[in-house]
Parts: sequence; C-alpha cells; structure tokens
Amino acid sequence: MFCTNCGNQLNNDVRFCCACGAPVMSQPTVELEETEPTAAAEPVAEAVDGGALYSFSDDLRELADLSGSTLASLGARVAMPTATIAIQLCGEFRAAYAAGTITRVGDDLSFASKLAVILLNRSTEDAAYPYTLRFVPLDVPRADAEDLTEEILGEIRALFAARYAVGEWFPMASAGHLLKDNGYNWERFGFSKMKLMLPSLSTLFDVQQVDATNLRMRLKPEGTAADETPSGDMGYAFSGVLSELIDPQSAPVLALARQLEETPEKTFETLADTFAIAYVHGMIGEDGTALHFDTATAEITLQVNQNAESPYPYYLKFHIEAEDSGEVEPLTLAIEKEIYSLLTRKFAVGEWLPMASVNLELHRCGYNKERFGFAKMKAMLETLRRFLVVDDTQKTNGVPNDRVKLHRVTEWEQELPPASTEKKAAVRLPETLDGVSLSAKTLSKIYQQMTGSEVTPPQPVIDALYEAYAAAEKPDTTFEVDEIFVFKTELKSGRGKAISVSIKVSDREDTDWYLNWGGVTDSTSTAKPGDALTQFAFLGPWQEFLRTLASKALDEQWSFKDASADDYTILKQYIKFTFYHLQLEDKILISDDGSLAAFNTGLVDRHYEDIFACFSLNTTPGYQKWYFKGFCIAGERGLGKVLVDCFDPLPQPASYFSVKEDLLFDLDREIYSDYHHMIVDNIDRLPLEFLHEETRGNAEAQALVEQITAAEAADRPTLYNALRDAVENSSRLYNRLRNRMEDAIDLAVKRVRWNFKTALPCFYPQGNAMSLMLPLALVQDERADVALVVERTKSGSYQGQTILSLQAADIDARLICRPDSDWLRTSEIVATESVEYEE
Repeated sequence: MFCTNCGNQLNNDVRFCCACGAPVMSQPTVELEETEPTAAAEPVAEAVDGGALYSFSDDLRELADLSGSTLASLGARVAMPTATIAIQLCGEFRAAYAAGTITRVGDDLSFASKLAVILLNRSTEDAAYPYTLRFVPLDVPRADAEDLTEEILGEIRALFAARYAVGEWFPMASAGHLLKDNGYNWERFGFSKMKLMLPSLSTLFDVQQVDATNLRMRLKPEGTAADETPSGDMGYAFSGVLSELIDPQSAPVLALARQLEETPEKTFETLADTFAIAYVHGMIGEDGTALHFDTATAEITLQVNQNAESPYPYYLKFHIEAEDSGEVEPLTLAIEKEIYSLLTRKFAVGEWLPMASVNLELHRCGYNKERFGFAKMKAMLETLRRFLVVDDTQKTNGVPNDRVKLHRVTEWEQELPPASTEKKAAVRLPETLDGVSLSAKTLSKIYQQMTGSEVTPPQPVIDALYEAYAAAEKPDTTFEVDEIFVFKTELKSGRGKAISVSIKVSDREDTDWYLNWGGVTDSTSTAKPGDALTQFAFLGPWQEFLRTLASKALDEQWSFKDASADDYTILKQYIKFTFYHLQLEDKILISDDGSLAAFNTGLVDRHYEDIFACFSLNTTPGYQKWYFKGFCIAGERGLGKVLVDCFDPLPQPASYFSVKEDLLFDLDREIYSDYHHMIVDNIDRLPLEFLHEETRGNAEAQALVEQITAAEAADRPTLYNALRDAVENSSRLYNRLRNRMEDAIDLAVKRVRWNFKTALPCFYPQGNAMSLMLPLALVQDERADVALVVERTKSGSYQGQTILSLQAADIDARLICRPDSDWLRTSEIVATESVEYEE
C-alpha cells in the first residue's frame, strides 16, 4: 500500500509513514498497477527535441506540488480522492521516465496518464517546485460535426504551404484567419475555439507557447507522425489556472475580499479552486467576450482585457446580491403611513414632483434609504405603490429627470390628525433637550439599534443625547411646522456605526419640539451639502484637484476679479454642490464589481464632451471609502475605456428643473418679500455705501456703519449685531430701508420686462430648491449690488426669500449653467472675504 500523504510505498503492518511521518489512514487505499523500472533501465539519454539530456528526477513529488488545487480539480472530474490520484500519477511518471516516453518541449514536460494528459510547465526560479502541474482531460467534448479526414488535412496543408515555408513560425491568430477565410473555420468541425482544434492538426503543425496568452505554429514536413508533436495545452481555449488569466492583486480582487471580509490571498485561493473545478466539469459559461462561473458568495465574470499593456488576457468583475443590513426596521405599514403623512402635508397631491425634492425631505426627516436597507432611494420609493408613482421616462434637454406623484389613500386620511387651520408660529431651537418632548417609543427604537432590545434605555443613554445636543452646532434661524433638526451623537449601533438623532417641530399646543427619529444614516443625510464630496472620497489637495478639472474643462473664469491666478473659488463651490445634488438624485454610480465609482461633473471639454470624475476603492484604513482616480472623457484611453466598460448608461448630469416656470419669471405674478430677514438678519450683505446713505438721521446707526467701514474683518460681526438692534429698534429707520428695498425690487421687475434673461435661474443647495434671482440696485440704478432670490409658491406668486452678495449669486447661478447676464458678470465681481456661500 501507499502513504496517502506523500505516495511512499509502505509495508502492510506500519502505523506511520517512514518518509513523511504521516499516520497510515485506516480507510482502504486503492492498489494501483505500476510499471516498475527494470534494474537495467537508465534515464533516457536523449529526448525527442534533439539531444538534450534529461535533467529531472523520476519522482514526481520532487518536481511539482501534488497537494494543490490542480489535482483537486482532476479528482472532481474523475471522481477519485486527491491522494489516490497523486499515487497513480507518481507511478505513471516513473514508468514514462524509465520508458523514455516523457515529451519535452523547451523547458516544459508532458506525459500520458490513464486519467489525463499531464503537463509540467517550468516554474520561475523562486518557486517552491521546479514545475507547475496542469492537465488536459482525455474526454474533451466535441460537437457532432464534420471529421478532419485525411483529405481535409491534405487540403489544409496545401493551403498553408502556399503561404508559409516548412519550419517557418507564424502566430496562431494568423492561422485562424487563414483557415476561416478559406472555409476551414473551426466551427465547421465542431470546435468552439481555434485552440481546441489544434490537437486534430498535430500531423500538420508544431505548436509552441510564446507567452502566457500567445501561441505560434509552423508547418511540419510531410509524413511527420502525430505522436512526435507534443500536445501542449491544446485541449482548452483558455487555461484552467486562474492566475494565468487575471491579476491576483487587481483592484476587483481586493474589492471582493473587502466585501467578503477576508484577505485577498484567501479570496483569490477560493476563486482559483472554484474556477479549476468549474473548468474541468465544463461549467464555465462563454459569451464571446467573457467567461462566467459562480462561487458560493458571488457571480464571477472574466472579461476580455482590451488593455494591450496588461500581461493578463482577462480581468475580474463580480456581483454580490445586496443583503438587508438587519440593523433597522423594515418598511412596515406603520412606516408607510408615517411617510404618507409627511409627504402629503409637505407636497401637493396629484402633481408631478422632482424626485430629488422628495428625497431631500425624507432624508431631513430621518426616512433615508440606509435606514431601511435600500441601495437607492428610487428603489425605496418604488415600494410605496399604495400612494406614490415613480416616473423615470422624462428627460429635460436630454437629461433624465425622475419625478414622483402622490395619491390620496382615503382610509388612511381618517387616521391622520386633522391639519391645523391656523399655522403655528415659527419657533427656534430650544437651549437644551429639556425643551423637547422625548418620545418613549423613539428612545426605545434608538436603544434597539444599540443592543437589539426595544426597551426604554438607561439614563446614561439619555444623558448622551443631552450632551450631543449641547455640543451640536445650531443654526440661528426659525423652523416651521414639520421641519427638523438633525444632530450627531456618540452612541453606536450594534455594528459600530454612529447614531444620529432628529427633533421635529410639533403642531401640538403643549410642546414645540419632539424627538422623532434616531438611527444610523449615511454621511449625506446629516452633513452640510458642501461636505458631501469630501466625506464620500479622498480627493488629495483641493488645489490640485481643481486645477486638473479646470485644465480639462472648456475655458471659463473660475475666480472673481482681483483673485490670484490659481484661485478656483467658483469651481470649488460648483463641484461640491453638484455632487450633493447628484447624491439626492441617486446619480453617483458604482460598478457591479464595486471597484469604481463615477459621476458626471456637468462640465465639458473643448469638444463639448462630458467630463466624468472617477474614484477607486480606498485601501488606506481610517480614510474615506473612495479616493479620487482622475477625470476622463468616455471612451478615451485609460479611465475613459474603464468607464465605458463599467457603466451603461453612463453617469448622467444633474437635473435641476422640469418645467419652464423654473426658468422664466412670470411678470403677471406678485412678489411678497421677507423684508425683516432681508434687512435685519442679512444686514451684513447690504453695501456699506447704501447703509451709510440710508442711516442718515439716526446717529447710533450712522456711527455703527462708520465703525464697520473702518473695522477689521474679525471685529465686524459684533458691530453688525449692534446695527441689527439699532434698525429693529427704530421703526423709522427700518421703514426707510424697506421702502428703498421695494423701489429696487420694482426696478428689477421692469428690467425683467425689458429683457427676460435678467431673471437668472439658480439652485439653493441647502434647501434643494430652484429659484430665480433678480438684480437689486441699491446705490446706483445701473449697477446691481445684491441679488434677490425669489421662489415660486404653490399659489403661483413669488416669495422673496433672501438677498445674496454677487459672489454667492454667481456661484448659485453657475450650478445651473454659465451665467449669461448683463448684471452678473464674474469678471466684474470683486473677490471679498465673504464666505456666506460656504457650508
């Protein structure tokens, strides 16, 4: 009998192998016939390749690893244990060695086994074994088709002899073209690939492996026997060794390893073993440009590599079915009713609404897609069929413009609390959580995400909420009914993710605020819009990122007047808020294999081709999930080709408007402005020259304006606060400023009547709202000093929301398109220290 570990022959009564020390297995072993070398047999002195001496041992265990995946694959094919196969191959190799029937071509060897044709390919110098063992099954399936008769072989010989001299090497690809062009294509003879046909042509050609992917051929002299030509690896159109086909250290392999939470080495080992087994069982699918097989955890595709510089003929793509996180509650009927109540109170029923606006409202109120385990908000909305319809067929200027429509659910209406006919006055955030009604149900939901138990949390959890609220940055603004405030906490979910909490304005009389939600969310739902891009990916130095984009884009002025040559203030704000809006529209695409993310920048190059930003997975611990890879044009070399390979359709640009009313000012409608907000809250946006003129007669206000004019930037906020108080305390002064503002608005409307392009469309990122901007000339009628932002209301009139400096106005307008205006010219806007547009 033989040792099942090393193949050494054993006496029947031993308990341990004398060669390797392994215990003798109790199960019966398979006795195999071996051709024992005779005492007089010596290694064959000359090989068939012309006199080279054999330089290898007759012990196969010294030449190749017999414990790897190759024998496991062969075992799976012939239904034999790996150890038994190893024993049989060792005996057959010794017999072939003694008989001189081992074929040698260059540094490679092959011999015939009863199980398969065994190939020994020379390894690299630093490999553990001098050869890598492979095999070609004896029963390569072939479709019923015309046989390669002697007559056909003669015709093929004549065809090649007319073009190539005997012994002249030529690429296999050239041979394939010649055969196909003359009607001898391999499909005719039942082969799916040229490479599979080569063993049948062994009497005509020598075949040699040039490198890992290429073969060459030469015509033999007439009368050459088939057995004089080594078969090589001619039974398959591709190798069964995965490391010869794809890069084991490629980004997709690393990405798959991260998703499976295992080392790249372990992941590739599993892939290689599964591929080898699928290879020998004929379970690898082919579709012309790709190979397909499945592992226990993923669907694997080996795509033909178009990169001529790559040494690998394929690259890996994978798909893993998304799983529920299990971390939060599903979309129950109760949750659907909550969302229904929220949306029907906020939006018009029966009208088409931009999906981005609905997404933003759901995010703001804690109903984000991550909470319910959805990869896309659109997928979540499509589950709300009881009261919501999603339409993704609309396009505006060729850009997809997803929208939704709400419908009434009569039986649910009776369950909703009646809407108050009298709107509750706007409220401010409370100083502490003492001013917030802490819902016991919401608290228990928060604790459930931490521990899995939906019970009232202990006092330390509530104390943590108080501390987080006290440390949160609170805006100095008022909130209307149904508006929320979100803040982060130090609490963690059971999976270690940060928990955020939101409080909401109540329409009840007994409390102004209540705790409405707490849970795990993504970075975009709680972050400021301007931070979304840097939380998504590591960009490297901002200046370099912006300089690269500016150099690729159509020439445009990205800074204000008197700014330095490398100032990209406008471009920075543009790309940050464009990304934020794309997130709301679910237009940040991630490839199926998870290795590439991309978005459409909305900018074009000098040939008006879209510019895309691409990102690779970040393997550096402690950093964002993605890192910036580069900008590209679809289809261009490098990233452009990768982009096209990964996405169809390509990432789409942001869509901001869906109806003409978003772009054109209706002169038949009135403007109702929030003058208190424009004059008092934003007094620091008004030109000092205007304030100096209009505060005459009020000594206190006049003195403050003069102090502000002379003060350093750091001292101005305090002085502006004092000026706000002075204006608010003087009805006369406030009315004077208001009257002057009304005059400026009337003049702006006249300018729109004269030239409709005076009203510029803009996008307000924080509110995800489309608005129009009108020029307000406060000092001189022919020069705009600030921009008035007006937003169309449900009734059709316009609400004057706020005023913006010309810098901020230019940035908000540029999100839609490059401003074409007679009053908002980037080249004439002087750069200031104002950062009001920063998030």
